[in-house]
Amino acid sequence: MSSLPTIDVPCALCGHGRAEPVWTTPDRAFAIPGLFTVVRCRDCGFLYQRPRVRNEHLAGCYPDQYPRHQEPSPRVPLKGSATRIRAVRCALARGLGYARFRDDEIGFFTRLRARTLLRRLRWSCPPWVGAGRYLDVGCGSGAGLGVARALGWQVTGIEVDESAAQKARRFTDELHVGDVLEAPFAAARFDVITAFHVLEHVVDPIAVVRRMVDWLAPGGLLVVEVPNAGGLGAALFGRAWSGLELPRHLSHFTPETLPSHLVLAPSEAAVLPPEPLEPPARQRFADAGRVRGVAAGLRRAEALPGADFAAREPGGPRRSDQDRCRPQLGTSPGSRLAAVCHSAAEPRRLGDPVRRRRHCSSHEIPPRATLAVAPL
Repeated sequence: MSSLPTIDVPCALCGHGRAEPVWTTPDRAFAIPGLFTVVRCRDCGFLYQRPRVRNEHLAGCYPDQYPRHQEPSPRVPLKGSATRIRAVRCALARGLGYARFRDDEIGFFTRLRARTLLRRLRWSCPPWVGAGRYLDVGCGSGAGLGVARALGWQVTGIEVDESAAQKARRFTDELHVGDVLEAPFAAARFDVITAFHVLEHVVDPIAVVRRMVDWLAPGGLLVVEVPNAGGLGAALFGRAWSGLELPRHLSHFTPETLPSHLVLAPSEAAVLPPEPLEPPARQRFADAGRVRGVAAGLRRAEALPGADFAAREPGGPRRSDQDRCRPQLGTSPGSRLAAVCHSAAEPRRLGDPVRRRRHCSSHEIPPRATLAVAPL
């Protein structure tokens, strides 16, 4: 099999063409022929694949056995014994805002078990927001859609691969097959939008983020997860790091460059420095709650320049809003980055309790949103 045709491209973040090679490696996962190179932009520091496979041949990088396209296995939480289900319902109601599961007559031991289960549930269960309209961008064969539907969400998906989309249709009747940018959804349509390991696969990540923010309803939540090219795994293993996954990953994000993409969407950004991981979850959706405390200190900040991101010291005392807005740089040892974007719904004062869900951005560029990025 011959190598796929490639094209030389500039940086997707700043548009400049000056770059230096960082890693060169073959496809270590599926043996797509060729050698592929990740370069670093000399102007903004963004890591991206150059040259990359041409748009019309990108589908050839994904073999039939690609994991996200296999039969789904949703981690539906409402299963098991009757006592476990009661504890799960309690955890969802008290920890993630599912009012439909609330029961004020549960016993002490059920509540205790619910607290234990909550950490695991945050891995796969989105917090309830608004009217419960959920969009999974890059839904694959539909595992995430299956979980959300079991919890009562109105689920919608986007998937570029037709065979994976066929599997996902068992969970929803509304599924767009094709390019994210061509999806026909109206503005402010969804309360929660997730994009787990999608941005690194798309040709224009900034345009994709803009579309997702446009689809987000007032008070909604956008959750993005990508591999962390600034983490310990990339530093230790270099070109053998599994997160590279060349040639399928076109862009490679760090705690500095992921917020830059989202700021250009536009939004506000914050980077949370490394914190101890909490097994077994790594807390995809749990970051939403942790991020809100940081976002509260950002709303009145002016436009964030370059890599000047606010941060909170892990495990340390809570700092003032003014201190929290001072720049603090550093890379995360985490293997992934999670970005949580919360759209504006109603204004709040800087000192309001962070447990409330609605935030207001200082930017007046619609759609307004607050955003934070956390290493996982």
